[in-house]
Amino acid sequence: MIDCHNDLLTFYKKQVRLDTFSKESLKTARDTCSNNVKSGLAKNGDPAPIGFVLQGSFAMEAVVQHSDYKYDIDYGIVFSKESLVGLRGADKTPRDARQMVANAFKDKRFDSEPIVKTNCVRFPYAAGYHVDMPVYRESKNLWGTVVWEIASGDNWVESKPKGVTAWFEAAVTAQSPDAKDDGQMRRMTCLLKAVEKTRVSYNWPSGFIVSVLVKDKYVSDERDDIAFIKTIRAIVRRLNEYTSVDHPVVGGKLAQENDTAVCWMRDKLADFDAKFKELEEPECSPGHAMKIWDDIFGTDWFIERSKEAADKIGFGIPVAAVAAPSAFSRPPDAGRYGSGRSG
Repeated sequence: MIDCHNDLLTFYKKQVRLDTFSKESLKTARDTCSNNVKSGLAKNGDPAPIGFVLQGSFAMEAVVQHSDYKYDIDYGIVFSKESLVGLRGADKTPRDARQMVANAFKDKRFDSEPIVKTNCVRFPYAAGYHVDMPVYRESKNLWGTVVWEIASGDNWVESKPKGVTAWFEAAVTAQSPDAKDDGQMRRMTCLLKAVEKTRVSYNWPSGFIVSVLVKDKYVSDERDDIAFIKTIRAIVRRLNEYTSVDHPVVGGKLAQENDTAVCWMRDKLADFDAKFKELEEPECSPGHAMKIWDDIFGTDWFIERSKEAADKIGFGIPVAAVAAPSAFSRPPDAGRYGSGRSG
């Protein structure tokens, strides 16, 4: 199989991994939001939070570039259980706790009023991204262990957001060949997420579910292209056996059997096997390989990179190599990485 490791690694660094400027911009948005909520709570005479917790893809360093700047920043707000009481001294309901946080926020820089959702309060920014703020209460059980509960629907449900981040980081460290370039398991997670980002019609499961599947079925290799192919095939085999996905930290199900989004992903990834077989053919040319990787990620970055490299050494890629026939074509709704504000 032709070696495309450097191409895939460069694609990850330049077109998939979130750049430093975007990270800092989103951190600023996060801090603006949390500071505004703290000020509003004080102004309204509501309890002060005892802290905030970064969670989700940002905490796991697994955010993928999006051409429309559609990022969600998960930043939980934590209160002591003793402080979340109603007028008559009873525990504040989860709905009331989320509404209290929403009522505390006033900022014209945001696109609209906060949205009280089932598991969080959402603060949409005009730029296209949003801050999701789950509401937690902290207490100690009979053994003195600190317990966090999330305001989920009408119930307070035990949750371990820090445990999820620790779980993922431990897996990246333990399973990746080395720590270079963020660790290969993290790269595989982000590359799989990137498959969806240029296809607006894809009904993909959550990034957390993708991370769990990659962690469970990741196959390491010295080359990223081989690791990606082996990992995708392993995930498809697993999903052909069963499609439910367990929460890796607190138990319970992230996805039930025959979950629509998980089944959709399984079928789309299974379609990639024909592309992988083309890449594995001995006669596959460098230009044709680049075309296949473009098909997989819904971009034209790989072909453009090949052309630029060829121009630097004084010759172009033969037309036959670039336009070699493929069993798959680029999706009509595919975008190009690097376009928009996140590029």
